[in-house]
Amino acid sequence: MKTETKKIETPLKKLIARQTARARALGCTAKTTAGIVRFLRANSGEYDGRLDTPHRSWGDNAQETARTADPDAKRARADKKFRRRWVADIRRQAEKLVLVPMGTLAEVSGAVDTISDRRAQLAEFFRRTAIAGVNLDYAIPPVPVGVLVDVDQHTARKAGVKLDMRGKDARIILTRGSSRLVSAPGETEWKNGRAVSYTRATRDNYVRSFAVIRDDQTVDYALHTLEMRIELPAELAWDAEKNGLRAYRTDSNRDDYHPDASDLFAGVARIVAKLEENRARRLVEEARLTAERADAEGVYICLADSLRAGNCQAASEAWMTRHGLEKNRHYAAVEILGLIGQDDPGRARLAISAAVHRHHREMERGYAELAEHVA
Repeated sequence: MKTETKKIETPLKKLIARQTARARALGCTAKTTAGIVRFLRANSGEYDGRLDTPHRSWGDNAQETARTADPDAKRARADKKFRRRWVADIRRQAEKLVLVPMGTLAEVSGAVDTISDRRAQLAEFFRRTAIAGVNLDYAIPPVPVGVLVDVDQHTARKAGVKLDMRGKDARIILTRGSSRLVSAPGETEWKNGRAVSYTRATRDNYVRSFAVIRDDQTVDYALHTLEMRIELPAELAWDAEKNGLRAYRTDSNRDDYHPDASDLFAGVARIVAKLEENRARRLVEEARLTAERADAEGVYICLADSLRAGNCQAASEAWMTRHGLEKNRHYAAVEILGLIGQDDPGRARLAISAAVHRHHREMERGYAELAEHVA
């Protein structure tokens, strides 16, 4: 049995058939729809142009007319499109503002120096987006990061940095922000009553300046963005003790100076000058105390005491002549020290000490020998 199928014609096909018949009646020989449209445009005043936009509805054009006739709706669509692009741009700028680089010292410095400006700009973004009903969830990290200092833990502990005893997990970070210690406790992950993993505890030491002793005469120093190397002369050396970094004389360990950041920044000349200044003050103070003790015991000093202390005779006689002293007389220790002042107090202290020792010997045996008082 033969089944008959009914041909279904869509509105578009009906429209094309009607327009094609109209074009044929006017003498069109075009075989394509585009050719028929061009012919009807040129030769028929009845063409309504609906074949140019076959994607639109082929009924009445009420929907398109309503869309274009409402200016408020058109403006709302434009505002929505603009708002989407504007918020995306604000988010991109905010993401850049909250980034603090973990790179070179210069990058860290630039980031920290502009934190106040970036916070102000973020606050303005928050205000503008809040008006538009958008919530920006961004904030600049309160602790500025810095640059990791490549120092082994032995050197760091020797320099006085408090490090966690968990080896490599203790880090030293040079920063432009405040010096602080940031620790994170260890954590054990358990599964079915058994420990399956362990996160080690960490300790980050954020420091504004850092000095590393490379050898006895050399220190590498970093202060914010400044990196420098300080080399001491041969008679001085670097060391680290409980009071911090110090420079000391190799021939006298007690003659030292503990420099601060400003001294290291000023350079080796200032450090050497400060050390010698401290040494001179110490010698003057020691001589003063020695003289006061000698005066309290009734000790008098003569030229022979200076020679027994190791001072040369010619220089001692010249000094006494310069200050109007007689070579065969004895003088109180405080009087001698007042004449010396800052003029080599170390030699004066030695002479006073020699006189004190002589005085003690004389007191023990009960008499004085003239030979010990005459040079």
